[in-house]
Amino acid sequence: MYEGFRRFDIQTSDPEVTIRGVVGGSGPPVLLLHGNPLTYYHWRFVAPRLAKDFTVVATDLRGYGDSGKPRGLPDHSNYSFRRMAQDQVDVMRELGFERFMVAGHDRGARTAYRMTLDHPAAVQKLCAIDILPTHHVWTHVTREWALNSYHWSFMAQPYDFPERLLAGKEEYYIRLKLGSQGLGKGGFTEDAIREYVRCCTPENIHGVCEDYRAGATIDFEMDKKDLDAGNKIACPVLVIVGGQSHTAKFYGYEKGWSTYVSNLAGCIALPCGHYPAEQAPEETYAHLRDFSRAEHRNAGTILGQARRTRCTGESFVTADPKHAGELQGVIAQLGLVEYQPGSVVSRTLVKKSAGTVTAFAFDAGEALSEHTAPYDALVLESTEKRKFPSRASPTTFQRASSSGCPAGQPHAVKAITPFKMILVMIRA
Repeated sequence: MYEGFRRFDIQTSDPEVTIRGVVGGSGPPVLLLHGNPLTYYHWRFVAPRLAKDFTVVATDLRGYGDSGKPRGLPDHSNYSFRRMAQDQVDVMRELGFERFMVAGHDRGARTAYRMTLDHPAAVQKLCAIDILPTHHVWTHVTREWALNSYHWSFMAQPYDFPERLLAGKEEYYIRLKLGSQGLGKGGFTEDAIREYVRCCTPENIHGVCEDYRAGATIDFEMDKKDLDAGNKIACPVLVIVGGQSHTAKFYGYEKGWSTYVSNLAGCIALPCGHYPAEQAPEETYAHLRDFSRAEHRNAGTILGQARRTRCTGESFVTADPKHAGELQGVIAQLGLVEYQPGSVVSRTLVKKSAGTVTAFAFDAGEALSEHTAPYDALVLESTEKRKFPSRASPTTFQRASSSGCPAGQPHAVKAITPFKMILVMIRA
């Protein structure tokens, strides 16, 4: 399962907690954090492949798996995401890594979110899998979400109400929760279910409840304080969601995340539910690999370059060709978007008051219908052909071309063959 990895138990700065995990591979460090009710076993289809290019660390959060499970404090602070994040920073430092990328799913992603705010010098990049920020969730509750995600309130009830109700029913609880309860469930092997049942002990249930109690109280207050102070996550952030999960069905995840981060590298919906690393491991691995390799500083320069390019006339005109060459490098380095049959796939790279930068991948025959926008637009194309018609004259652009359109000009895009492009929108 984790062939070539070394298992460890590392003492954290909390005397009551050691963290169980594995480390393997070579290259830049990547930390993988699981969600509820899982363990580092969750990453077994992804971590070994990442280890071909990176040093991969996968751990059990406090309260989960084989890591320490202290009794909760009255204010739940020893199960806050701040404390959980500190555990993981302690582990990485013990392993010799002062700066690293972190990818987290579910509660692991919330731990990573807090880590980027409390330890910005340590976190190079963040990949958050199938969550919205905790503050956003609690301030945008709907009836549909509450019925699907009842456990947020149930687990947060005072000690020891949920613990007593689940006592002796751990296997029933795990099989139901992972198999069928709520949107985006299922897709687990029997071996995985047995491993998660093994780890679902009364101590684990208590740790999970304390995690949710903290999330509804002190974690929320920490996030609110940061938001009110304008303290956003500064490092590049990739958001991966399951297209059939509650995250995708009940929330506008790209809009939700943009409130809390200043460098949203992209939002990707995969063909799966709430557990991408188990339900869509190939796609999850590919996006983590590409994001880990990416040089995001290049994408951030495109908006500044575009501001110096004038869009004139009634139809599309060719802009400075050097931008197209730079785009080729960006696409090659970032793996920004992947083709999907019969679809137009997009990822927001930069979102600022001055404008936006978005990457697109068009399958053959797919299109963006005619529309207008109050922005000047610069299109930098990476591959193949497509028609870029305006009412003035349809134009076919070849590989590595660039073009512009002034604000208010009706325009549309249709792919002749599959192609990728960057769209830079500059406020007029």
